[in-house]
Amino acid sequence: MDQDIPFNPWVERMRCTPTTIARLKDLLQQEPLRAYLRPRETEDGLTFTLREAILTAAKPRG
Repeated sequence: MDQDIPFNPWVERMRCTPTTIARLKDLLQQEPLRAYLRPRETEDGLTFTLREAILTAAKPRG
């Protein structure tokens, strides 16, 4: 399941410094993150996509 994450609100929630924000933007444009997170500009600014999964399991009895 894919979840689009707006970059600016995310770095604000993470309390990133301006230096960290610049580094993260740079890293998003480099492989392998560019292919995996698919950063792009939208009308809301820079956005990236997280791939998420929900796993369920049963604990073995015994």
